Amino acid sequence: MKIINKIFFALAVNFIMIAGLFALNNNSINRINKDLNSIVKDYTPAVLKANELTKIVLMGVEEAYSYPVLGLIEEKEGYFKYAKKFEQTLKELKQITGYDTPAMAEIDAKFINGISEEWDNFSSEITVFFSEYEKTGTINKAGIEKIILTHVDTMIPLLDHFISIEKDRIERVHKDAIALTRAAVNIMFFSTGIILIVFLLISWFIVWGIIRPIGLLAKVASSVKEGDLEKRARIFSKDEFGKLSSVFNDMIDNIQKERAILDIKIKERTKELEEAKAGLEKTVAQRTAELKEKLEDLKNINNLMVGRELKMIELKNEIEELKNKLNKA
Repeated sequence: MKIINKIFFALAVNFIMIAGLFALNNNSINRINKDLNSIVKDYTPAVLKANELTKIVLMGVEEAYSYPVLGLIEEKEGYFKYAKKFEQTLKELKQITGYDTPAMAEIDAKFINGISEEWDNFSSEITVFFSEYEKTGTINKAGIEKIILTHVDTMIPLLDHFISIEKDRIERVHKDAIALTRAAVNIMFFSTGIILIVFLLISWFIVWGIIRPIGLLAKVASSVKEGDLEKRARIFSKDEFGKLSSVFNDMIDNIQKERAILDIKIKERTKELEEAKAGLEKTVAQRTAELKEKLEDLKNINNLMVGRELKMIELKNEIEELKNKLNKA
C-alpha cells in the first residue's frame, strides 16, 4: 500500500469512529429529551389536572351541601358552576392521557372511568335532592350527608390513587433520564479513549512503514513513536529521501492538528453534556417542588372541609338545645 493511501485510510477510520461517537451521543441525548418531554407533556399535566379535579370536587360538594342548609340560590348556582368546571377539566385530563386511544394505559382508563361514573351518580342524586327540597322546603340533612359521604369517599381515593400512579411514573422517568445522562457521559469518555488509542496505533503503523527502509529517519521516527510530536525530520536534499522526509513532516503536523482539534471538541462536548445535565436536574427539581406545593394545597382544603363539618355539627347541637329549652318553657 502506498504511503498516501495509508494516510487516507487512517483518516477515514478515525473519521468513521468520530462520526459514530457523535451519532451515539446524539441518540442518547434524544432519548433523554424524549423522557423529559414525557414528564413535561404527559405525566406532570395529568397530576395537575387530577389535583384540580380534587379541588373542584371538594368545592362543589361544599356548595351542594350549603344550598339546602342555608337556602341561598347562590350556593346552588355555585354547585352547577363547579359541576360544569368538573366536566371541562375531566375532558382536558382525558386529552392529556390519550383517552380512547391505543396509547392510553389501561389503569388510567380504569381510574378516569371510575371518577367520571362516580361524579355522574353524585350529580344525579344531588339534582333529585334539590328538586325534592325545592318542592317540600324540608331539609333532609341526613340524606344529603349520605349522598356526599358515599360519593366523595369514593372519588377522592380514586383521584389520590391516580395522582400517586402518575407521580410514580414521573419518578421512574426522572431516574431513567439521569441514568441515560450518566451513561452518555461515560460512553463519550470511553469512546474517546478508544478513538485516541486506535488513532495512535494507526499513526504508529504508518510511521513504522515509512522509517523501516530509511535509516536516516530512525532517530526522528523513534521520537515520534514515543509520542514526541514536536520534532521534525531534517531535509537534506530534494530527491526521493527529501520528499519522503517532507511527507513525513507533513504527516506529523496533521496528527498534531487533528489531536488538538479532537481535544477541543471533546472538551466542548463534555461541557455541553454537563450543562444539559445540570439544566435537566434543575427542571425536575422545580417540577417536584410544584407538585409538593399542590399536594400541600390539597391537604389544606381537606382540613378546611373537616373544620366546616365540625362547625355544622356544633351548630346542630346548639339548635337542639335551644329547641329543648323552648319546649320546657
